[in-house]
Amino acid sequence: VKKLLALGLAAGMVLGMTACGGEKAAEDTTAAQTEAAEDGKKVDRIAGRLRSIHSEKIANENMRRKAEMDALTNVYNHTAFEEICGKKLEDYDGKALLMMLDVDDFKMINDSQGHAVGDMVLEQTGAVLNAVIGNHGVAGRLGGDEFAVMIEKPMVKSELETLLDRFLAGISDVISDSKIKEGRSVSCSIGVCRFTYPQEMKVLMSQTDELLYQAKSIGRACYVIGTETETTAGGPRLNVAVD
Repeated sequence: VKKLLALGLAAGMVLGMTACGGEKAAEDTTAAQTEAAEDGKKVDRIAGRLRSIHSEKIANENMRRKAEMDALTNVYNHTAFEEICGKKLEDYDGKALLMMLDVDDFKMINDSQGHAVGDMVLEQTGAVLNAVIGNHGVAGRLGGDEFAVMIEKPMVKSELETLLDRFLAGISDVISDSKIKEGRSVSCSIGVCRFTYPQEMKVLMSQTDELLYQAKSIGRACYVIGTETETTAGGPRLNVAVD
């Protein structure tokens, strides 16, 4: 009897220990599952925050970009253009060029054809400018019908003249879209100042504006290129040297 009681007691202890072990294992499993679930929630919260930050960053960038762009011509506005170019003048070291241009007889186009056509000409001027300049540089609208471009890389004369001729040819095609019926195409006069960094933006703008004035004085629909040693002119209407 004593032996049977001892065996029963031992079996009970084993069963008790097994039951306790099972409960402990179940508790451990539940705790692990709870911890995993909490970790999953933390990951989801972090991912959500990252998505929110990314979306906010994109929205802010879009707002900044919109604030910098001229709504009509899709080039940088005057303030943004000068700020961007000023920063480039600080950071860049080498040869570059600044180009200024305006639409020939724009006031006459506005007065005779109306502001809607005038806006169309400006819009397409910006489009041609973006298409021709591409990744070569930064384009901006200074105001009215006046635009500017900074190209922060050296260009040999023939390469620069090819780019300018392409722009003038593109501008001459604007007539077909703007429906100007006066027997002549839209044209631009261009002044280009080739320079070596460092330079001050105000000085460059003044020098380039003078070259633009020369282009308008000698025939319009043309360009005048100023360098450290010479000034030359070119375009569909002329190809002569300017003292």
